[in-house]
Amino acid sequence: MTQHSQSSEDSQRDDLERLIYHPYWSRAWIRQEFIMASKIDIQCGPLHVPFVVLNRCKRDYLEAPHQDSQATLGQEAKPFMFDLMEARRGWHREGSQFHIVP
Repeated sequence: MTQHSQSSEDSQRDDLERLIYHPYWSRAWIRQEFIMASKIDIQCGPLHVPFVVLNRCKRDYLEAPHQDSQATLGQEAKPFMFDLMEARRGWHREGSQFHIVP
């Protein structure tokens, strides 16, 4: 692997980490919308990422060896966004719905 491609991969990993660890994903209304939405696409500036691509990024990120990249960002916990993805999977798998109880 060339130095340039390694640098590019590092940059992409850094960008992904800034996205998945961003406190934005910990906001209550964002969590609710993310989990319950029928379709998710992430729009960040000019960048558009379909949810299926985000799922692949998650898998690749979790399987890739890291050089303490989380520690560099001061993060020790699982990324906020990954928690939301797991909650979303559970919500839609179980066909959860709100029920009004009289």
